[in-house]
Amino acid sequence: MYDESIIKSTFAENGPIASQFKNYSVRNQQVKLSEAIYDACENCTNLLAEAPTGIGKSMAGLVAAHRQSGTVLIATATKALQEQYFNKDLPFMKKVFGDAFTYAMLKGRNNYLCLKRFQEFKFNPPKSLWMKDFGQTVKQQIQAIDEWLKTSTYGDLDSLGFNLLPEIRNAICSSSDDCDGKKECLFAKSGQCSYYTNKTKADSSKVVLVNIDLLCTDLIMRNMYHASVLPKCDSIIIDEAHELENIFSKYIGFSLSENAFRLLHGVIINFIKKIPNECGVDKNSKEYSGYLTSVDFDLLDINGLSTQLFDNFDYEHDKVTSIRIFSNDVSEGIIELIKKIVDNLYYVRERLNYYNRYFVEKTKNKCESAKSQIDSIVDRLLNIANIQKRIDDFVYWIEFNNRDRPVINCSPIDISTYLKKWLFDRKLPSELSLGDVRSVVLMSATLTTNKSFEFMKSRMGVCTYYPSDNSLEQTKELLLHSEFDFKHNCLLYLPRGLSDPSGVSKTRDVFTSQLVMNIERLAKVSQGRMLCLFTSNAELQKVYSQLKGKLPYKMFSQLEYPKRELIEMFKNDINSILFATSSFWTGVSFEGETCSAVVIDRIPFPVPTDPIIEARIDKLKKERKDWFGKYYLPMAMLTIQQGFGRLIRTNTDMGCVMICDRRLVTKPYGNKIVQSLPKSLRTSNFEKVELFFNVCERKRNLFEKGRVLK
Repeated sequence: MYDESIIKSTFAENGPIASQFKNYSVRNQQVKLSEAIYDACENCTNLLAEAPTGIGKSMAGLVAAHRQSGTVLIATATKALQEQYFNKDLPFMKKVFGDAFTYAMLKGRNNYLCLKRFQEFKFNPPKSLWMKDFGQTVKQQIQAIDEWLKTSTYGDLDSLGFNLLPEIRNAICSSSDDCDGKKECLFAKSGQCSYYTNKTKADSSKVVLVNIDLLCTDLIMRNMYHASVLPKCDSIIIDEAHELENIFSKYIGFSLSENAFRLLHGVIINFIKKIPNECGVDKNSKEYSGYLTSVDFDLLDINGLSTQLFDNFDYEHDKVTSIRIFSNDVSEGIIELIKKIVDNLYYVRERLNYYNRYFVEKTKNKCESAKSQIDSIVDRLLNIANIQKRIDDFVYWIEFNNRDRPVINCSPIDISTYLKKWLFDRKLPSELSLGDVRSVVLMSATLTTNKSFEFMKSRMGVCTYYPSDNSLEQTKELLLHSEFDFKHNCLLYLPRGLSDPSGVSKTRDVFTSQLVMNIERLAKVSQGRMLCLFTSNAELQKVYSQLKGKLPYKMFSQLEYPKRELIEMFKNDINSILFATSSFWTGVSFEGETCSAVVIDRIPFPVPTDPIIEARIDKLKKERKDWFGKYYLPMAMLTIQQGFGRLIRTNTDMGCVMICDRRLVTKPYGNKIVQSLPKSLRTSNFEKVELFFNVCERKRNLFEKGRVLK
């Protein structure tokens, strides 16, 4: 039942949250956010909430989730935030509210260990692994998994503590293609199947934690295939919601490679080989061996045709990673080849029923799974063949895999119509049916441009009013201010005399040299303790190689280490310098002195040659819209806000953000970008940077003595 005072009382100084802290003070912005989320969930509306770092978004969301009357799905974009929720925030809420608070985390199926597949692999590992000289590693990893199983609660392969060989992970993870089902599998019936155990727990929990990838998969499954991978919920809270458009774009489209045909071949032959044991068919009979051999030959023929198909798209590409394709690239000859492959696939699909009179339940399931894979490939092939009819609304492009072979990709140019229909359009409370989602909450530190949510709403199809009643609001907005003292603890430094980073090759080389010089100079003043964010791997590599050995600090490059290892090394060496690209602009947090300076190499405009970005710009141009002001610039503003936000993570953090792009000063749009950043001190004079760091050191000394200085 709706109670407008319940959130305030939960956060009050004599409330349940306060009882868990020695020194507790109410954070008004956090309470305001939690009240808005609670109100949205109870009153069947959407909410867009921009809440800067330090407000306590996760706690605000969880308190609202617990206090409202239905079940809640919470989705995060990054693994780091998901782990924070699961290892810190959710257990804390359990401590506060006791048994009344129930929660679960659910990941994609292939993240869980399948005990049946592990036992099969353990006693009969593929010979190919031994031939690759992985024998000793395979043995060691099998032993490590056995030890891990003694203490593992969730069967989550990410919690192993080491990186599994991809071949091993693929062989032992839970898979719908090789599952006997909940009723047939011995491990599932005895409660040992980690996938079904986690799924069952999620079905009965009030709060279920997932990532946005799994949420997007579920949206597509429900709306296109009438299936699901997540339990039904009353409300959805999406944290790090600025990533939703990019993540959804990956899933609503498709990719097709030669490997899909090879994998299908393996699935079908594996299915046929298990028929004798499962169904009592004589595997030595001429009928069975002839059936197996002929299907194998049919699939080999399809593989050969698929190679011919992809040869047509094996363009010269040198260092280009993606090439956009248009309707004239799919010739009549290619369309005829696709039709031939489709006919052959349908023929194989029919032949899967050859022994269906003997099928038991689990054999039927595997047969249906193989048919679904055939249908999926056929759908993608026909989509490519129909490119001429779809080119106005979809973008097609080629990427090249690690074998330098083409992969065909397709994605909608505008995803807002899908998200509007599938996620954001609400029903009035009087129209709700059992199982309908009542509310969707988007929250992030960066959802606005120029203090307006309009750009984000247009990109994701969020409408202000109910579809059935244009006089009633279905979406509320909340813009909170930061509780951090940026005006005293943060300095924005815009160096003078820089070349234009977007200029010709010769000018860009000059810019790189200037960037190196400015980083070197700032690093000496900040004593390392620096995160350098780049818009491209190439620029990172050039700067890193020129600076290596010049500074008395350890330097780490994202091009040399895995992300998790980089984070730990940077945190553990307080004076180190970390060079990183896109995945470090958001979703990472370095509290304290270890990150006292953030360097941004240039304005992070979207890459104009990226096929999806290029197609979106082309569509806006065709519609005679301001593609730069309405799309390109707002995208850069959101990204630079995220990069800027890596510096100040707590009330005692302080430091400098250096952005090495003259366009912030020389271009009309530059001031718009600067105005979108937190209001901090600002200078182009390096002497003031030196003075600022001297003041920071004095402040830190006073903080260490227990005094607070503004």
